Amino acid sequence: MKPAAPSPACPVCGFSPLAEAPRSPAGGASYEICPCCGFQFGYDDDARGETYLNHRQRWIAGGMKWWSRGQKAPANWHPEAQLESLRRVEAPQKSSQIPGGRAAGSGYSAAGMGRQTSDVRDNVSTVRAAGGLVWRRGARGLELALIRRARHGDNEWSLPKGKLDPGETFEEAAVREVEEETGIRARLLRFAGVMQYEVKGDNKVVCLWDMEAIGEGRAYDNGEVKEVRWVTREEALKLLTHEQNRELLRHLPPPPL
Repeated sequence: MKPAAPSPACPVCGFSPLAEAPRSPAGGASYEICPCCGFQFGYDDDARGETYLNHRQRWIAGGMKWWSRGQKAPANWHPEAQLESLRRVEAPQKSSQIPGGRAAGSGYSAAGMGRQTSDVRDNVSTVRAAGGLVWRRGARGLELALIRRARHGDNEWSLPKGKLDPGETFEEAAVREVEEETGIRARLLRFAGVMQYEVKGDNKVVCLWDMEAIGEGRAYDNGEVKEVRWVTREEALKLLTHEQNRELLRHLPPPPL
C-alpha cells in the first residue's frame, strides 16, 4: 500500500493544505491564492517577478496576519509553527536566502518547500524581535552604528535589536530598540530582511530595517551595551561577530540616503 501523498503546502508561509500543489512537476503554476499569506502562484511570482522570500519577509514584518476574508483561519492555526516547520524542511538544504544575495544560513529560503514535516505547536516557542541598520552620512561617507555587547567575552559586535513589547509592532519595536540601545533617534527607510535562529531551544525571528539617524535620543542603560561605534560598511563587515549579520550587510544595496 502506497503512503498517502503529502498535503500541498504554501512555500511562502508553510500553510497546509492548499487545494493543489503550487507548481506541477512540469513547472506550471496553480494560480491559487494562499488564504494565509495572500501569495498567488503564477501571478505574483511569474507575472510580477515576486520571490517567495520577499513576500514572506513582508508577511512576517506585518505581523503574520491571516490574509483571506472569505476563508476563516483554522481553529488550530499557528503561524509561528508553520514557519518553524519550513525552517526544519529548509535547514538540511542549506538554501536560506538574504535579500539580494546568495545562501546565507539564516532566514527562510524561497525554494524546496514541501509539506510540513511536523506539528510543532506544542513544543516550539517563538521570540519576536526587531532592530535596525542605522546609517548616517559622516566625514568618511556612509557610516553604520554598531554596538558592543557585554556577552561572549565582552566583545560581541552586533546590530541594535531587541524583543517586541506586548502589543507592539515590529516597526515600533525596531525604532524603540535602536534608541534604547544606541541613544540614537532614527526613522525607518526600508525593510532590510529577516533573520531566524535558535536561542536556548526557542525559535527567534528578527525583522530588520535600514534606518536613518535623525538626532540624539535617550539610551536605556541596562549594562548590556558597552559601546556604540560609527563605522564604515567595510569596517562593519570585519567587526560584526555573527555571520548572519555580516551576510545580511554584505548583500544589501546602499541605503537610500
